[in-house]
Amino acid sequence: MTNTLIAQLHLVPPFPSPSKQSSISQPQIQIPNNPNPKPKPILFSKFLSLALTLTLNSPLPSLAIPSLTSQSSPQAPLTTTPFTQSKFLQLGLEDGKIRPCPSTNPGCVSTNAKSSSFAFPWVVPETSKENAVQELQEAILKTQKNAKIEVVEDTPNGKYIQAEVDGGFGPDVMEFLVKGDVVTYRSMAMKVTYIYPFTTAIGDSKGQLERLKNIVDQLGCNFLSNATPVVDSESGGRHEPTPAATTANATLLTSKEFMVLSKLVTRKAPCNLLVFGLQSQYYNLSSINAGGITVFLEDDPLKINEIKADFNGTRIYNVKYQIPAKKAYNLLKHARKNPACSPTTNLLNQSSCKLALRNLPEDVYKLKWDVVVVDGPIGDTPEAPGRMPTIYTAGMLARTDGIGKKTTTDVVVHDVHRTIEKWFSWEFFCEQNFVSAKGKLWVFRIPVHQSNSTSFCSSETVVNGGSI
Repeated sequence: MTNTLIAQLHLVPPFPSPSKQSSISQPQIQIPNNPNPKPKPILFSKFLSLALTLTLNSPLPSLAIPSLTSQSSPQAPLTTTPFTQSKFLQLGLEDGKIRPCPSTNPGCVSTNAKSSSFAFPWVVPETSKENAVQELQEAILKTQKNAKIEVVEDTPNGKYIQAEVDGGFGPDVMEFLVKGDVVTYRSMAMKVTYIYPFTTAIGDSKGQLERLKNIVDQLGCNFLSNATPVVDSESGGRHEPTPAATTANATLLTSKEFMVLSKLVTRKAPCNLLVFGLQSQYYNLSSINAGGITVFLEDDPLKINEIKADFNGTRIYNVKYQIPAKKAYNLLKHARKNPACSPTTNLLNQSSCKLALRNLPEDVYKLKWDVVVVDGPIGDTPEAPGRMPTIYTAGMLARTDGIGKKTTTDVVVHDVHRTIEKWFSWEFFCEQNFVSAKGKLWVFRIPVHQSNSTSFCSSETVVNGGSI
């Protein structure tokens, strides 16, 4: 077989000659000369070519040529292909957090914001906090096939639980981290399937989501989940939470929208993060921004009571919005004509512009914000408070240089399918600062305002790149 393969090496283009600087010498392979080769049947040649391809692509157990740029030990296992990566799945916490899903494993969901298959954390009611760990273990054993609790461990970041369950084609692993009234988790298939000649694993995270749903159903009213939002066709595609979520009329980001936001915060963390509006899914932003400053401004007292302000230095303030959404058009005309609304205004809390929010906490005006999120007030009816003042104020805050900082500010706006959010975003954040969009989410990157300009937008493009 070896001689046959060597005889067929002429099918493969020769390796390029090594450069003079290379210290790796290529082995010389002697190919016997045959001036009068006998023609072989076409089918036989195809079989030989296939055998050669399989042989050359199969890992050799006794030979490993390390990359010239590799920093790892020569004895370390090579995990450079999707197949080999899938064989070395890591369990346990990473930096005190649940790990994200491996990119090579489609049969996985995780609450880690870096995960490509993201799921929202669960929130435990105050009445169930003391027994949350025990109830969770019992629910796993009752709802999962051949379930075994492998690890229950106290960590500085909460109680870690690891369970192995029957996944049908092999074992699946479920990991949970219970900290206070928040439960983060990862559910993952330990075996993935590859079908030749494809290099992408075959799998589906829906089975893991169904598995987690069964646990939540077993826990019942004693354990509430921040359910993934669903689309309500009667509300024009608006995303609303299920009854397990916090507020019946609140709009939630989709999982893909939240992934964009969480990745943006992850890239800048630790940073100064300001959020107009408060949803239970934003609780995870405080974890991502550990070591930074996270401030939520919310007008609904019920939401404020549900999320604690002592988590990772998070500050939550109750604010009042007085202007109904139906006044948006008149306010836009006012801002265009009134010099007090121009970006040259230095003291926002003393501005006479009708769009300026003047009664916010002092911290909001003093800090230079790295990321500002506009997702409040709700603004879903003409009589409800609209987002005109929050968008204008966010645009003003983004353009201030703060104390010793002259960096850009990323501004994220949700619900841009609505007229007010769309109008006012283009007016005060500007098209040339637009970076990206995902669903009903827009991202702008706004530079510090130039003092000699009296307009928010210019005809010049000031953003470098088109992605976040």
